[in-house]
Amino acid sequence: MKIFTFGGSMRPFIGSRRILCVRCNGQSVKEFSKGDVVLYKKGDCYFVHRIVKKLDKGWIVEDDAGVVGRHFIERDEVIGKIELPWYISGKICFYVSMVLRFFFKIGRKFKRILCLIIKMRSR
Repeated sequence: MKIFTFGGSMRPFIGSRRILCVRCNGQSVKEFSKGDVVLYKKGDCYFVHRIVKKLDKGWIVEDDAGVVGRHFIERDEVIGKIELPWYISGKICFYVSMVLRFFFKIGRKFKRILCLIIKMRSR
């Protein structure tokens, strides 16, 4: 299955308007582990996020850009694993994404402060 992405929550590894391949044919949920990027459905919406923790009844997932935050998904919500090159999937990329997420969050806070300073000076 192929999907077309929209949004920036998985940047810089997966940008908006990308075509991704999803492996969903007969894949066991036991094969998913920390660092894997999965496609899942919540309500009527589909999402692509990285697994950060494995639990008995599902996983904790989070985006790479630190926009959405961590949340729980159940096993039956997962459609499949996104097929990615080794350098953007798995445990190594999980740790790299943690560092990048930190810098994205700091950058957004710094941007807000700059905007406030500019507004105050323009008055």
